[in-house]
Amino acid sequence: MRGRRPELRLALRGRITEHHRLMLREPMEDLEFVERRIDRLQKVIAQRADVEKLIRLCAMPGVDLITAWMLLAELGSDMRVFDSPRRGARWAGLCPGNNQSGGKRLSNRTRKGNRWLRRALCQGAWAATHKKNCCISAFFFRKAAKHGIRKAIVATAHRLLIVAFCILRDGVEYRELVGDYFDRLHPERTRNRLVRRLQRPGLDVFLQPRPPAPVVPHRPGKRAVPASAPNAESPVNTEANREKFSKDPGAGALRRVPAC
Repeated sequence: MRGRRPELRLALRGRITEHHRLMLREPMEDLEFVERRIDRLQKVIAQRADVEKLIRLCAMPGVDLITAWMLLAELGSDMRVFDSPRRGARWAGLCPGNNQSGGKRLSNRTRKGNRWLRRALCQGAWAATHKKNCCISAFFFRKAAKHGIRKAIVATAHRLLIVAFCILRDGVEYRELVGDYFDRLHPERTRNRLVRRLQRPGLDVFLQPRPPAPVVPHRPGKRAVPASAPNAESPVNTEANREKFSKDPGAGALRRVPAC
Protein backbone atom coordinates (compact mmCIF):
# COMPACT_ATOMS: atom_id res chain seq x y z
CA MET A 1 0.00 0.00 0.00
CA ARG A 2 2.91 2.39 0.50
CA GLY A 3 3.57 2.49 -3.22
CA ARG A 4 -0.06 3.37 -3.93
CA ARG A 5 -0.39 6.34 -1.60
CA PRO A 6 -0.60 8.85 -4.47
CA GLU A 7 -3.37 6.81 -6.05
CA LEU A 8 -5.21 6.62 -2.71
CA ARG A 9 -4.96 10.39 -2.25
CA LEU A 10 -6.32 10.88 -5.74
CA ALA A 11 -9.18 8.45 -5.09
CA LEU A 12 -10.13 10.21 -1.84
CA ARG A 13 -10.42 13.60 -3.47
CA GLY A 14 -13.95 14.70 -4.05
CA ARG A 15 -17.11 15.38 -2.16
CA ILE A 16 -19.28 12.89 -0.23
CA THR A 17 -22.96 13.66 -0.54
CA GLU A 18 -25.95 12.27 1.34
CA HIS A 19 -26.51 9.78 -1.46
CA HIS A 20 -22.97 8.42 -0.98
CA ARG A 21 -23.51 8.13 2.77
CA LEU A 22 -26.75 6.23 2.16
CA MET A 23 -25.04 3.79 -0.20
CA LEU A 24 -22.24 3.21 2.34
CA ARG A 25 -24.61 2.89 5.29
CA GLU A 26 -26.69 0.08 3.75
CA PRO A 27 -23.90 -2.55 3.39
CA MET A 28 -22.44 -1.56 6.77
CA GLU A 29 -25.77 -2.23 8.46
CA ASP A 30 -25.99 -5.61 6.71
CA LEU A 31 -22.48 -6.47 7.84
CA GLU A 32 -23.20 -5.48 11.45
CA PHE A 33 -26.40 -7.56 11.41
CA VAL A 34 -24.53 -10.65 10.21
CA GLU A 35 -21.76 -10.14 12.78
CA ARG A 36 -24.28 -9.84 15.62
CA ARG A 37 -25.98 -13.02 14.44
CA ILE A 38 -22.67 -14.90 14.28
CA ASP A 39 -21.74 -13.76 17.79
CA ARG A 40 -25.13 -14.86 19.13
CA LEU A 41 -24.87 -18.31 17.53
CA GLN A 42 -21.29 -18.78 18.70
CA LYS A 43 -22.32 -18.10 22.30
CA VAL A 44 -25.10 -20.69 22.06
CA ILE A 45 -22.76 -23.29 20.51
CA ALA A 46 -20.10 -22.63 23.16
CA GLN A 47 -22.64 -23.26 25.93
CA ARG A 48 -23.87 -26.56 24.48
CA ALA A 49 -20.59 -28.07 23.23
CA ASP A 50 -18.47 -30.48 25.28
CA VAL A 51 -15.50 -28.48 26.51
CA GLU A 52 -13.21 -31.48 27.13
CA LYS A 53 -13.69 -32.84 23.62
CA LEU A 54 -13.16 -29.39 22.15
CA ILE A 55 -9.85 -29.04 23.98
CA ARG A 56 -8.69 -32.44 22.74
CA LEU A 57 -9.66 -31.70 19.16
CA CYS A 58 -8.06 -28.25 19.20
CA ALA A 59 -4.76 -29.86 20.18
CA MET A 60 -4.53 -31.33 16.68
CA PRO A 61 -2.51 -29.36 14.11
CA GLY A 62 -4.69 -27.31 11.79
CA VAL A 63 -7.82 -27.62 13.96
CA ASP A 64 -9.15 -24.45 15.56
CA LEU A 65 -12.33 -23.84 17.53
CA ILE A 66 -14.56 -23.50 14.44
CA THR A 67 -13.22 -26.75 12.94
CA ALA A 68 -13.68 -28.55 16.27
CA TRP A 69 -17.29 -27.36 16.39
CA MET A 70 -17.78 -28.65 12.85
CA LEU A 71 -16.35 -32.06 13.76
CA LEU A 72 -18.63 -32.43 16.75
CA ALA A 73 -21.66 -31.16 14.86
CA GLU A 74 -21.23 -33.46 11.84
CA LEU A 75 -19.61 -36.56 13.36
CA GLY A 76 -21.28 -36.38 16.75
CA SER A 77 -19.78 -37.37 20.07
CA ASP A 78 -20.71 -41.09 19.94
CA MET A 79 -18.45 -42.92 17.50
CA ARG A 80 -20.26 -46.24 17.95
CA VAL A 81 -22.45 -45.37 14.96
CA PHE A 82 -19.38 -46.13 12.80
CA ASP A 83 -17.75 -49.54 12.92
CA SER A 84 -14.25 -48.18 12.30
CA PRO A 85 -12.43 -44.92 11.48
CA ARG A 86 -12.35 -45.92 7.84
CA ARG A 87 -16.15 -46.17 7.79
CA GLY A 88 -16.32 -42.61 9.09
CA ALA A 89 -13.89 -41.44 6.41
CA ARG A 90 -15.98 -43.10 3.70
CA TRP A 91 -19.11 -41.44 5.06
CA ALA A 92 -17.38 -38.05 4.94
CA GLY A 93 -16.29 -38.64 1.33
CA LEU A 94 -12.55 -38.48 2.02
CA CYS A 95 -11.59 -41.87 0.56
CA PRO A 96 -10.39 -42.53 -3.00
CA GLY A 97 -13.00 -43.88 -5.37
CA ASN A 98 -12.88 -47.40 -6.76
CA ASN A 99 -14.25 -47.32 -10.30
CA GLN A 100 -13.05 -50.36 -12.22
CA SER A 101 -14.32 -52.20 -15.24
CA GLY A 102 -12.74 -55.28 -16.81
CA GLY A 103 -9.71 -55.00 -14.55
CA LYS A 104 -9.03 -51.45 -15.72
CA ARG A 105 -9.16 -48.61 -13.24
CA LEU A 106 -11.18 -45.74 -14.68
CA SER A 107 -11.24 -43.09 -11.97
CA ASN A 108 -10.25 -42.62 -8.35
CA ARG A 109 -12.27 -39.49 -7.60
CA THR A 110 -13.67 -39.27 -4.12
CA ARG A 111 -17.35 -39.93 -3.60
CA LYS A 112 -19.89 -37.32 -2.58
CA GLY A 113 -19.98 -37.16 1.20
CA ASN A 114 -20.60 -34.57 3.86
CA ARG A 115 -19.52 -31.40 2.10
CA TRP A 116 -19.38 -29.33 5.31
CA LEU A 117 -17.09 -31.77 7.09
CA ARG A 118 -15.00 -32.27 3.98
CA ARG A 119 -14.53 -28.53 3.50
CA ALA A 120 -13.56 -27.95 7.15
CA LEU A 121 -11.05 -30.81 7.15
CA CYS A 122 -9.45 -29.71 3.87
CA GLN A 123 -9.00 -26.21 5.27
CA GLY A 124 -7.55 -27.68 8.46
CA ALA A 125 -5.22 -29.90 6.44
CA TRP A 126 -3.93 -26.90 4.49
CA ALA A 127 -3.33 -25.02 7.75
CA ALA A 128 -1.51 -28.03 9.25
CA THR A 129 0.95 -28.10 6.34
CA HIS A 130 2.36 -24.73 7.47
CA LYS A 131 3.30 -26.04 10.91
CA LYS A 132 6.95 -26.89 11.45
CA ASN A 133 8.21 -30.13 12.98
CA CYS A 134 4.80 -31.76 12.62
CA CYS A 135 3.94 -35.31 11.59
CA ILE A 136 0.86 -34.17 9.66
CA SER A 137 2.86 -31.69 7.58
CA ALA A 138 5.52 -34.34 6.93
CA PHE A 139 2.78 -36.70 5.75
CA PHE A 140 1.47 -34.01 3.38
CA PHE A 141 4.85 -33.35 1.76
CA ARG A 142 5.46 -37.07 1.30
CA LYS A 143 2.15 -37.42 -0.52
CA ALA A 144 2.55 -34.19 -2.49
CA ALA A 145 5.89 -35.35 -3.90
CA LYS A 146 4.22 -38.43 -5.43
CA HIS A 147 0.62 -37.48 -6.18
CA GLY A 148 0.46 -33.69 -6.29
CA ILE A 149 -0.84 -31.05 -3.92
CA ARG A 150 -4.57 -31.58 -4.46
CA LYS A 151 -4.53 -35.29 -3.77
CA ALA A 152 -2.15 -34.73 -0.86
CA ILE A 153 -4.58 -32.26 0.74
CA VAL A 154 -7.42 -34.81 0.56
CA ALA A 155 -5.15 -37.52 1.98
CA THR A 156 -4.10 -35.20 4.82
CA ALA A 157 -7.75 -34.35 5.54
CA HIS A 158 -8.43 -38.09 5.65
CA ARG A 159 -5.63 -38.49 8.17
CA LEU A 160 -6.99 -35.67 10.34
CA LEU A 161 -10.42 -37.29 10.33
CA ILE A 162 -8.93 -40.62 11.42
CA VAL A 163 -7.12 -38.95 14.32
CA ALA A 164 -10.19 -36.95 15.37
CA PHE A 165 -12.30 -40.11 15.23
CA CYS A 166 -9.89 -41.94 17.53
CA ILE A 167 -9.73 -39.01 19.96
CA LEU A 168 -13.53 -38.91 20.24
CA ARG A 169 -13.86 -42.69 20.43
CA ASP A 170 -11.11 -43.47 22.94
CA GLY A 171 -11.13 -40.21 24.91
CA VAL A 172 -7.36 -39.78 24.63
CA GLU A 173 -5.13 -36.75 24.16
CA TYR A 174 -3.38 -35.95 20.92
CA ARG A 175 0.36 -36.60 21.04
CA GLU A 176 2.62 -35.14 18.39
CA LEU A 177 4.98 -37.56 16.64
CA VAL A 178 7.20 -34.68 15.33
CA GLY A 179 8.36 -34.23 11.77
CA ASP A 180 11.01 -36.95 11.63
CA TYR A 181 8.57 -39.72 12.54
CA PHE A 182 8.70 -41.32 9.09
CA ASP A 183 12.50 -41.17 9.06
CA ARG A 184 12.69 -42.91 12.43
CA LEU A 185 10.06 -45.43 11.40
CA HIS A 186 12.29 -46.92 8.67
CA PRO A 187 15.85 -45.61 9.20
CA GLU A 188 17.36 -47.95 6.59
CA ARG A 189 15.04 -46.69 3.86
CA THR A 190 15.78 -43.11 4.84
CA ARG A 191 19.51 -43.75 4.72
CA ASN A 192 19.40 -45.46 1.33
CA ARG A 193 17.19 -42.75 -0.16
CA LEU A 194 19.48 -39.95 1.00
CA VAL A 195 22.57 -41.80 -0.23
CA ARG A 196 21.03 -42.25 -3.69
CA ARG A 197 20.10 -38.57 -3.77
CA LEU A 198 23.68 -37.54 -3.01
CA GLN A 199 25.07 -39.95 -5.60
CA ARG A 200 23.00 -38.44 -8.44
CA PRO A 201 25.25 -35.34 -8.79
CA GLY A 202 28.29 -37.65 -8.89
CA LEU A 203 29.32 -37.57 -5.22
CA ASP A 204 30.87 -40.47 -3.32
CA VAL A 205 29.17 -41.06 0.02
CA PHE A 206 30.88 -42.81 2.92
CA LEU A 207 28.80 -43.53 6.01
CA GLN A 208 30.26 -44.08 9.45
CA PRO A 209 28.17 -44.88 12.54
CA ARG A 210 28.31 -42.33 15.32
CA PRO A 211 29.54 -43.24 18.79
CA PRO A 212 26.84 -43.85 21.40
CA ALA A 213 25.40 -40.70 22.93
CA PRO A 214 26.25 -39.86 26.55
CA VAL A 215 23.65 -40.72 29.15
CA VAL A 216 21.97 -37.92 31.04
CA PRO A 217 22.65 -38.09 34.81
CA HIS A 218 19.87 -39.86 36.64
CA ARG A 219 17.40 -37.78 38.62
CA PRO A 220 15.28 -39.13 41.44
CA GLY A 221 11.95 -40.31 40.10
CA LYS A 222 13.01 -40.22 36.43
CA ARG A 223 14.61 -42.80 34.17
CA ALA A 224 17.97 -41.93 32.60
CA VAL A 225 17.82 -41.59 28.81
CA PRO A 226 20.46 -40.77 26.18
CA ALA A 227 20.93 -37.06 25.50
CA SER A 228 20.31 -37.40 21.76
CA ALA A 229 17.11 -39.41 22.07
CA PRO A 230 14.36 -37.03 23.19
CA ASN A 231 11.66 -39.40 21.94
CA ALA A 232 13.07 -42.55 23.47
CA GLU A 233 10.06 -42.91 25.74
CA SER A 234 7.60 -42.62 22.87
CA PRO A 235 5.21 -45.59 22.62
CA VAL A 236 6.15 -45.99 18.97
CA ASN A 237 9.62 -47.25 19.95
CA THR A 238 8.32 -50.45 21.58
CA GLU A 239 7.63 -53.60 19.58
CA ALA A 240 4.34 -54.25 21.38
CA ASN A 241 2.96 -50.88 20.39
CA ARG A 242 4.27 -51.24 16.84
CA GLU A 243 2.16 -54.40 16.45
CA LYS A 244 -0.79 -52.66 18.08
CA PHE A 245 -0.64 -49.70 15.71
CA SER A 246 -0.15 -51.92 12.69
CA LYS A 247 -3.31 -53.91 13.49
CA ASP A 248 -5.51 -50.91 14.27
CA PRO A 249 -4.53 -47.65 12.50
CA GLY A 250 -6.88 -45.80 14.80
CA ALA A 251 -5.52 -46.99 18.16
CA GLY A 252 -5.51 -43.74 20.10
CA ALA A 253 -4.21 -40.47 18.78
CA LEU A 254 -0.80 -42.07 18.25
CA ARG A 255 -1.22 -44.28 15.21
CA ARG A 256 1.32 -46.05 13.09
CA VAL A 257 1.41 -44.45 9.65
CA PRO A 258 2.18 -46.92 6.85
CA ALA A 259 5.25 -46.15 4.80
CA CYS A 260 4.55 -44.38 1.54
